[in-house]
Amino acid sequence: MRKTIVVAVVALLVAACGRVPRTDARAGDQILYIAGGSTVTAIDATTRAAIAQLPQGVASADWKHYYTVTGEVLIDLNPLTAAPVRSLPLPGDYKLPVVTATGATGGLSQNGQYLVLQAANDGASHLLVVDTSFTKTPLRIDDLKGDFQFDAVSIDGTRIYLIEHTGDGHYFVRDYVLGSGLDPTIIFDKSDGSLAMSGVRLMGVPAPAGDMLYSVYARKDRSAFIHQLFLDGPVAVCIDLSGPGYDTDTRAMHWSLAITPDGGRLFAINATLGVITEVHLNDNAPRTVPLDGGAMKSSAGAVMTPDGRRLIVAGTGIRWLDADTLRVTATALASWNVIGLVNSADGKAIYAISDSGQVAELDSAGHTIATFDSATGHPEGLLGSAFFS
Repeated sequence: MRKTIVVAVVALLVAACGRVPRTDARAGDQILYIAGGSTVTAIDATTRAAIAQLPQGVASADWKHYYTVTGEVLIDLNPLTAAPVRSLPLPGDYKLPVVTATGATGGLSQNGQYLVLQAANDGASHLLVVDTSFTKTPLRIDDLKGDFQFDAVSIDGTRIYLIEHTGDGHYFVRDYVLGSGLDPTIIFDKSDGSLAMSGVRLMGVPAPAGDMLYSVYARKDRSAFIHQLFLDGPVAVCIDLSGPGYDTDTRAMHWSLAITPDGGRLFAINATLGVITEVHLNDNAPRTVPLDGGAMKSSAGAVMTPDGRRLIVAGTGIRWLDADTLRVTATALASWNVIGLVNSADGKAIYAISDSGQVAELDSAGHTIATFDSATGHPEGLLGSAFFS
């Protein structure tokens, strides 16, 4: 009789879910990386279980490496297990640089080959350039007199782009060339010739080829702007966005960026202000339109589908927009306060997370496939996804 009951229960599970739930992570499972406080939790989206907890760090684009600094040691962790894979002693108290207003760390080149670390400022700025093969002695940069902060590094590791703070709320973008030092030429917007900028960096996205970095900055008393930085020379272009400064309206701090897979178009989205700016990157001609469906109460950024056909905007729910017309084609999770959104590692699904830790898996057309509780308490966002291997 007991065997009959067990068989019946299993049959019901298969009928209801399409498969018997399992608890072991297997090759091909989607792993989601959820930020929360000073840690990052790796969740298996199939088993819905946490498989690792990582300290604050920076991941390679493919999530095969995860770098963190403990004491005076740089450690390369396995993101699937949090186990140390390699380590490198550092010649001092260097840290991963902070690259956004929310305190996110960075320092990696787009191809993951170089990592720039930064020491505390003592009247001069100190950088360390690490080849992530860990086979070469890190290069120290100690000749920067003043307050410099890491901005970006070229994919060949020969140029370090820096923000030089002037002390009056403005800053310059500078170019440090390995072997010759700080370029005396101040990088500025070639379109208007302004020498200094001001603002708070909200986030950035690289061009697919890694030769360009696009960052969005909020300004206190003026509209936000996109900073287009060429990573092969001392050139930058600024593109003004619409809207108020954050001193007038805090919604000005909610801008984010998404770029098409071919690198041809860039979208700046502010769901709380209810606007989208599209920039065709071959001529930088911007087009600003109202967000179809109206402004959202909250904003969590946006991602492009891998085919470049849809822009997915998250905040109070999720909206799928046709990338050409910027009209809504689908909506989902209308009752959720979405705080993070990523494409799956294979590009076949989208994952969203709410402020309560609920995770949703959706297809590219906007249909909800599954939802579950990540049990992460109060998450701060989704950082990425990868396959379990």
